[in-house]
Amino acid sequence: MKFKYQPGGEKGIITWSLILVCFLLGIILQLEIFKLNIIAPIVSIATVVFALYLIGKSQIILKRDSLIIKSPFKKSNRKIQFSELSKVEFGKYYFVLYFKSLQYFPIRIIASPKIISKLPTKIKL
Repeated sequence: MKFKYQPGGEKGIITWSLILVCFLLGIILQLEIFKLNIIAPIVSIATVVFALYLIGKSQIILKRDSLIIKSPFKKSNRKIQFSELSKVEFGKYYFVLYFKSLQYFPIRIIASPKIISKLPTKIKL
C-alpha cells in the first residue's frame, strides 16, 4: 500500500510556513512595484512548484512487516520494522509511531482520513 503524507508537528509547520512566506513574498513584490515585473511571478511559480514537489515526493510504502518513509529532502529512505514499534496512535487526520527504543522520538504523520481508516488493519504490532 502506497500513500502520500505530510510531516506533522514542528517540521510540518516550519516547512509549510516557509512555503507560505515565499508565496506571499512574491505577492508583496508585485504589489510594491506598480508596473508588471518579472521577479514576482518567478518567485510565486517557483514556490508553487516546490510545494507540488513536496506533496509528490512525500510517500509512505506499507509492506507486510515494515513501513518505508520516503522524504523529499533525504537521499535514503527510512525503513521502520513493525517489531521496532511499541504502539501506534490514530487520530482523524494523523497517526503517531512510538518506538520501543528511547533513542528515537515519536513520529507524527498527517494523512487523509480515508488512509487513516485503513491503517489499523495493515499495521500489525
